[in-house]
Amino acid sequence: MAMRELGKLERVEITDIWPHEERNFTKWMAADLSHLNEAVGMDLQVIAREYRTEDRGRVDILAQDKKSGGRVVIENQIFPSDNDHFLRMIGYAASTEAKSIIWVARDFHDVHIKMLRWLTWLEVEVFGVKISAVKIGEAYAPQFDVVVSPEQAANHADESTDKGPNIYARFYRPLTATLRTQGIYAMGGRQGGWTGRFRRYRFGVVSEDSGISLYSVLGMNGRSCEVGLVLNGENQTQIYDKLYDDRDELAKAMGQFDINWLRDERASYISTQGDAIADHEENSLEDGRNWMKDKLMTLQAVFRPTLEEINSNLEQ
Repeated sequence: MAMRELGKLERVEITDIWPHEERNFTKWMAADLSHLNEAVGMDLQVIAREYRTEDRGRVDILAQDKKSGGRVVIENQIFPSDNDHFLRMIGYAASTEAKSIIWVARDFHDVHIKMLRWLTWLEVEVFGVKISAVKIGEAYAPQFDVVVSPEQAANHADESTDKGPNIYARFYRPLTATLRTQGIYAMGGRQGGWTGRFRRYRFGVVSEDSGISLYSVLGMNGRSCEVGLVLNGENQTQIYDKLYDDRDELAKAMGQFDINWLRDERASYISTQGDAIADHEENSLEDGRNWMKDKLMTLQAVFRPTLEEINSNLEQ
């Protein structure tokens, strides 16, 4: 068998490929987000390039994650990270009510990696992505290497469990990162998301305007933890009644925990409750996270087929 000819892999300066950040690099990125999608595990769709905010800022790329429905601010740098880009990025995220931030730069200073990880305490999905390029023969290829991600930040929780701004961020930050890997996405403020003890999650098996979502409530100081489904919208009572008709089968599928049913003209709830978190120690918080994760995943798995069928029939 004849030996195949191999090319030589060479590192090249990204400015040799994209000399100008806005005219070259950002334009190329906006035209094809597939490389970035692969790196961060999202399904990003461009809303606008050089998006103008109300305070006259200009977002390099404003996108939407089709998986979570949340807005994503993408800030690009063809040079090493700096404070100016970091501050602008935070302002853009606030102005657009972004659920996620992606900072792409040639390299990251340690202080900026720490700053990105700190942002996750505020329950923003943050990514730091290092951009480089290689050449084989006459062909060039980009390389995206993630240096900060929600999952990585969650792994640092044990190093700083007492440094979060509040107990809710400490509790929910690792939980929402884990749920995201299971296809359950926390909803941002623009989507009607909740804060404090409460969180709301997209129930992605039905149309976005159906008003059906998962939710969780952190219970402390004697208050019970709670997870469930909340039904809003003009058809919510019809959906609730159809689910209630199947309550025995649904309860059997849910297993060994009680289901509470509450029908209301404004919003209806199907929920289950668990023990309150005993204290602020990390072991107690992790037990609560595991309970919520298990129940939320079970709710989605059990109710998903029935809700898909009900929603399909209502749309006909």
